[in-house]
Amino acid sequence: MRELGEDLDDVRAALDVVLEEEQAYLDNMPESLQDSEKAGIASDYIDQLEEMIETLESMITDLMEYEP
Repeated sequence: MRELGEDLDDVRAALDVVLEEEQAYLDNMPESLQDSEKAGIASDYIDQLEEMIETLESMITDLMEYEP
């Protein structure tokens, strides 16, 4: 189970990178686009990424603590 936890941790790290990039995209968006559909989509995507990361972190913790 530890190996699976470590693999999921790698996935979480990759999602962190994507999250940072998407957040930077949204933060650097011109004011004229901040209320646009693109900004809304980026914001929704960020929320979804954050939820996925939280779920993965919970799964990783559970797997690392698992003792058969």
